[in-house]
Amino acid sequence: MRLAATSFALLALSLLALSIPALSLPSPAAADAIGPEEPLSCPRGSQAETNHCGTICVAPPCTTDADCESGERCAVVPFCVEQLTCGGWGGQVTSVTGSCEGGCAEGACGEVRTCFDADGVNPDGTVPPENVTYGCGCRVGGAPARGGVAALAIALALIAARRRRRS
Repeated sequence: MRLAATSFALLALSLLALSIPALSLPSPAAADAIGPEEPLSCPRGSQAETNHCGTICVAPPCTTDADCESGERCAVVPFCVEQLTCGGWGGQVTSVTGSCEGGCAEGACGEVRTCFDADGVNPDGTVPPENVTYGCGCRVGGAPARGGVAALAIALALIAARRRRRS
């Protein structure tokens, strides 16, 4: 009987000795993390951006045609937009949720000055709603699951102890 109690005590100490180093191993931190960019289809004239809100569509602002790439003009584009508070240092972000043509499922129709393909811009610098095509595979994923190295080490130690006890 005394031998069984001693074996149990040694087993418990062995598990504790194995657990302490395993618990001190570094694991990935998710504090203030911005996850990987999710695939996203944005309305023409906007682009996907990953920030504290996840991956959203944004319309980078411009003031003149010189702010745009070749073949683009700085234009007033009718987008469905909504203001998001994302956390982090960014504060509020204007998210483009679709085209104003046919009404907005999310947000409200608003005019955003951004770079747009020159062939879709009217001479007065505006873009008709029908030129803003939209298809969305929108989704914002949750935080990835974090596996614990410590839990794995403890489970392996318990399995090894059980096998020793059966032998």
